[in-house]
Amino acid sequence: MRSVVSTRSHHKPLFWELQKVVSIVQFCHRVIFALIVFVLCYSVVAYGTTQEWTQGPVIIAVLLAVFFWAIRLALVNGAEMVLSPLSLPMLFTGSYLIIRYALSDVEPVSRSSMLMPVTAVIFFFVVLNEIRHRWQVTTVVWLITGLGALLALYGLFQSTIGARWVLGKAQFAQYFGHASGTFFRPANLAMFLKIAFAIAAANFILSHRPKIEKIGFAFICLITGCGLFLTLSPEYWIGWIAMFCVLVFFAVRTRTWRFRWVIAGLSILAVVGSTIVMSKYKPSGDSNTEGTSLQAELDNLVLAQSPLAKNETPVLSPRSLREAALAVGHPNIWIGSGGGMFPWLFPLWRTNHGIVQGVVEHCPNQYLDVFASYGLMGVGLMLWIGIHLVLALVQIIRLRDTKYGTNRPSNRYALVAAGLAIMAAVIVDAWIDLRLHTG
Repeated sequence: MRSVVSTRSHHKPLFWELQKVVSIVQFCHRVIFALIVFVLCYSVVAYGTTQEWTQGPVIIAVLLAVFFWAIRLALVNGAEMVLSPLSLPMLFTGSYLIIRYALSDVEPVSRSSMLMPVTAVIFFFVVLNEIRHRWQVTTVVWLITGLGALLALYGLFQSTIGARWVLGKAQFAQYFGHASGTFFRPANLAMFLKIAFAIAAANFILSHRPKIEKIGFAFICLITGCGLFLTLSPEYWIGWIAMFCVLVFFAVRTRTWRFRWVIAGLSILAVVGSTIVMSKYKPSGDSNTEGTSLQAELDNLVLAQSPLAKNETPVLSPRSLREAALAVGHPNIWIGSGGGMFPWLFPLWRTNHGIVQGVVEHCPNQYLDVFASYGLMGVGLMLWIGIHLVLALVQIIRLRDTKYGTNRPSNRYALVAAGLAIMAAVIVDAWIDLRLHTG
């Protein structure tokens, strides 16, 4: 649901002034939408913008979009600013991130962790106010799903030849033969492919788009599903199963699909098959071996700042990282240790030869990672956003069902179903994410 805030002036423009203003406003609309498309494409293609040097163009593009948005608001008499139920929690979150950065112990370390989330908050308001027409929504839908298909095909190529490069940069040795697309980590590709799959599947099943477009969405589902499997990231298949269950629920709920029970049966078989595959998959490495005492390592790092001996090779498990997140966030339980501080408060570990050094970038459990960095306030804001988003999507479905019923296909209905499916995947992935970078 959206609300509109407007301001009106008593000045009545002349005809030639009105024509000039209309031309400038239309130009601003086009530029802002072009910048939105650029951000969506670049964020995926540029290694997922996980590297600091790739984040600059995104921030510049968002600031330019805000600049043209401000011009449009200034020129239009009675300009409208669109708000949604998510606007308030997003505004509070952006403000808290800035305040927490100002209170951080080491500002250069926390700067990167602050800039991208704040940029995402600003980008949210830009998209909310600028994407209003059906052609814009259709463009974004095909952009995301098309990128998903292209990256899945690129991942198929990587998996076939055992590629050791990602767009000209060396890939980590443990990911040779894995589909990773333009990302360094296959798990990142898996997450993006799930987003593309959810949007494509929802439009194939629930929308009233032409048959030729639905056939295209069906092929995209097939390609992205294969790409997701080739990432060899079984922990992310669990989130895909949760997302798949949500889509199946809407497919069964929609009475326009003649073979909805057949789809439900096949979906159950797919879930069971995926579960069997995951149970048989055993990742290499001794990731379950515990290293030295975690609290002792934290004390050594914070108090003595003494590095580990070169002949020691502690193997860190997800459990030890979760315990570390609790230990790091406990001293400042309300506001956390600050963004980006977890790697510095957790000890470094080395190989036997001391040549290659691994850095723990964050806790694998995203809820604990937010707690370690931003405390209970950060966790509360994250839950506030998630709950409001789910409630807003459910409210849209209820209003539409009341007006049209459940047996009428709708593009909006498809987007809402895709949004709920993606939320289900994100909620699950946030618990089981296993991201331990080395290099």
